[in-house]
Amino acid sequence: MRLQVFVHKCFTIVVILVAPIIFFPVGGIADDFSEYVSFNARLRLRGSSLVNFDVARETDDKASNFTSRLRLGMDFQFNEYLGGRIQIQGFQLWNDLAWDFSEKQNFDLTEGYLDLTGIWNEMVDIRVGRQIITKGDEIIFGDQDWYSLGRTHNAASIMIRPTPYQDWNLLYINIRKQSYAQYQTTEWRGDLFGLYDKFVIESSVNVEPYYIFQRYDASTIAGWFPQTPQQTGNLTLHTVGALVKFRPLEMLALGFEGNIQKGVYGPAKIESFMVHTLLGMETGLPFVEAASIAYDIYSGDKDKNDNIISTYQPIFPSSYKHVGLIGWYGMKNLTAIKGSLTGTIIDRLKFQVDGYSFQLHQLSDYTYWVNNEKNVPSVGATSKDLGWSADLILAFQLMNNINITATASIYRPGDFCREVLSPLGLTTDNITYLTVG
Repeated sequence: MRLQVFVHKCFTIVVILVAPIIFFPVGGIADDFSEYVSFNARLRLRGSSLVNFDVARETDDKASNFTSRLRLGMDFQFNEYLGGRIQIQGFQLWNDLAWDFSEKQNFDLTEGYLDLTGIWNEMVDIRVGRQIITKGDEIIFGDQDWYSLGRTHNAASIMIRPTPYQDWNLLYINIRKQSYAQYQTTEWRGDLFGLYDKFVIESSVNVEPYYIFQRYDASTIAGWFPQTPQQTGNLTLHTVGALVKFRPLEMLALGFEGNIQKGVYGPAKIESFMVHTLLGMETGLPFVEAASIAYDIYSGDKDKNDNIISTYQPIFPSSYKHVGLIGWYGMKNLTAIKGSLTGTIIDRLKFQVDGYSFQLHQLSDYTYWVNNEKNVPSVGATSKDLGWSADLILAFQLMNNINITATASIYRPGDFCREVLSPLGLTTDNITYLTVG
């Protein structure tokens, strides 16, 4: 059965790749094929090693793996208005660490869309098909490309530019497996409608307001919430927010993003929020070129018995990159302080150091996995301290088209973990994570 599905996918993707080549040039649209079609390939190889990744005292939890990800793409532009992209992805996991992957092999269509650009007085672009969507600082919409499978959506996007200083983006996403990539453990089913705008106010201020409506099949998402309603009902969720970027000085940048959520899940109401603030500075120094500090809040539930769910619901599951909490906690019922330094060691060798301090927002709520589902309840805990984490990232450009990135991360569990995990027979030793790729 798996072989049949694999063969069917291969056949479908080959047809999609070959069809434009066969039909479009025949009509005289492309006299010179290479002028209208270009091909690209991207290979990523990565080795990883973890120590204490499952935090169980009684098991040997040192593990390593090796992954490869190959993306083959074709971009086409047949005339002034009509174009598109097709990209397939093959992923393979080897060795013994499969705990954060929904599957060891993946072969699928990453992108496959048609573009209509510059229509209606060059003010409107339309994109329909499977596509990668990123917005702002990628807290709401991001490709999560650091992870092995990445994130892609079956979507329709209409971009309207009434003036050079405004972008209005209408979005529809049919939420299926591809929207969650390796975070997905259940076939969550839903729809998303969004309006994402961007205004440039002078050259130093960007404002990006948005409204997002989501609707999910309730039978697939019960694990998202601190309590399960007594009667079933679909989830409907409204998210209203904005991202603001301001540069008061040439070397200083300020950022703020916040949104509130209102919705209904069966008989329960949803009332939640998130806040992200950022202060960044270019140092002008030869070694440490930039520094930043950020503070984030993702609300938690105050009372599991009041029929009001205050746990923030990320638009799509997300985590801090590169490693953050090493896949342990998602952006729900969480507060975080992050400091970052970036710079150049020698020519073509760059570094980044990230430090985090994490706490629960509400002790009465759960911790949550990165895939949005409940993890550990806070029964018996008196401290909100989840611990601290540090990442070191080194990036070396070996050639124009070859980059090597190495990361080393450590997570030190805090008092909350010692109070809650130890009674469960779990260790609270440091977790370390190394990758090269």
